Amino acid sequence: MMNEILKNKFIQKIFSISKKIGEILLALLFIVFEEIIWEYLVLPVRNFLNKVIKENAIILIGSLNRYVILLIFLVILVLAEGLGIIAGLLFLKGLILLTVLVYIIKILVAGVTFWLFGIAKKKLLSIRIFAYGYEKVIAAKEWIEARKIYIDIKKRAKAFSLKIKNKFKSDGEFKRVYMKIKEIFKKKEEE
Repeated sequence: MMNEILKNKFIQKIFSISKKIGEILLALLFIVFEEIIWEYLVLPVRNFLNKVIKENAIILIGSLNRYVILLIFLVILVLAEGLGIIAGLLFLKGLILLTVLVYIIKILVAGVTFWLFGIAKKKLLSIRIFAYGYEKVIAAKEWIEARKIYIDIKKRAKAFSLKIKNKFKSDGEFKRVYMKIKEIFKKKEEE
């Protein structure tokens, strides 16, 4: 009887620790995606596409049947996710530069996906199964953002980000070190 209680408490403890670790990893993954990939890579791609692609192309996409738009969206999305899997496999093989290259391409393709979604959101959400999936994704995002661990990690990430940005400012520590190094090289050139 006592053995079963210990096992249950032990299992409960392991489950609790595993859940915490899972929440931390999920929060970190979400923050990395939101802060780095979305802000610095996907949004610029989407903005670039809005500038480069003329209104005629946007009007053409808007005139397509919602299922045709869904098909195009899914093909691009599957391509982006496939590139992510390929990048992961390349990373496991130790091909780091190729991994980075493939992942950059994946982000560019994902940017096209988000751009297309932005243009055709109303039509895509008029498809019930798509709207249902979208609601579930948004609910999952909100659930993650409501976790205490996410909020704590987000605060720390913001503080760290500000610290790094301050070091690169014109009067920051990195700027002073850079100027000293530059001065040393300048003196060596003059000699």
